Amino acid sequence: MNEENAFLATYLTSIFPEWKKEVPLLPTYFEEIQLERGEPLPSQRGDIYFVQRGTIGKYLKNIPQRYIQANQLIIVPLIAKPPLFKALEDSTILLLPLPVRYQIARQYPCMIEVYDHLRAKQEKDVDFRTSILEMPRTQRLKAFRSKFERLDVLLPRIELAQFLGISREYLRKIF
Repeated sequence: MNEENAFLATYLTSIFPEWKKEVPLLPTYFEEIQLERGEPLPSQRGDIYFVQRGTIGKYLKNIPQRYIQANQLIIVPLIAKPPLFKALEDSTILLLPLPVRYQIARQYPCMIEVYDHLRAKQEKDVDFRTSILEMPRTQRLKAFRSKFERLDVLLPRIELAQFLGISREYLRKIF
């Protein structure tokens, strides 16, 4: 098993230990993508991405919605206009395209259960921004830095302020 598949195997085991028995070849279906800083993720509806290295930003109408770091998933929603995902730094991504996932599910029906576990894990990661916006504004930057230790240096201040739901002026005061 090569290095990226070993990394993915460890992740899969952490969320669904039975995957090795149920879908033993799952890591071999992922393909590696290298992205340079600023490059968009070539996302298609329903695709699953696993960030192996780097950081990806998720944007709706140019507003930051989520930051995805190493060892986190991106499941592109099945909507007409999916959000934009772009690399905030050089990144290595593992891709499982939707048609391949359907192919795996035909061969290994348990893939549906694996997908449910992946989806549940992603939902926990997505909930972070909601929890940030529910906090008093005085606590938001500290909470952001506790989750994303080095990310604030990669982001323009206006983007960080948008993500935190505070003004640029207020961010300047507390930064």
